[in-house]
Amino acid sequence: MANPKIYAVSGDAIDRLRQENVIREAIGELSMVEIGEGAMVRLDKHELTVKAASGTGHTAKLVAATLPAGATVTWTSSATGKATVSNGTVTGVAAGNTIVKAAITVGGVTYFDICNVTVE
Repeated sequence: MANPKIYAVSGDAIDRLRQENVIREAIGELSMVEIGEGAMVRLDKHELTVKAASGTGHTAKLVAATLPAGATVTWTSSATGKATVSNGTVTGVAAGNTIVKAAITVGGVTYFDICNVTVE
């Protein structure tokens, strides 16, 4: 056996992986992802709703826990016309949906977690 390691994945993580893989497959980016040791990024929320334009509820904060602690997080939004993200602060732009991704790179491997954002 080339890799005798066994990895445990929670139900929530499996759901997020399935959703991300469906998205990646739809845009032609699906590939095998190697699970590394000692690195991860985990968001405090995986569903978020913000308001479009300005006013109360226009922004919301996501917090990323990383291993190694203090790793530099790169934030991206899959649809910046719907919501933007900067340092974990999600800002609603226009009604619709986007996926916010928090990513770190450790040893040349990128690890990420996602949050589904609805803009009302």
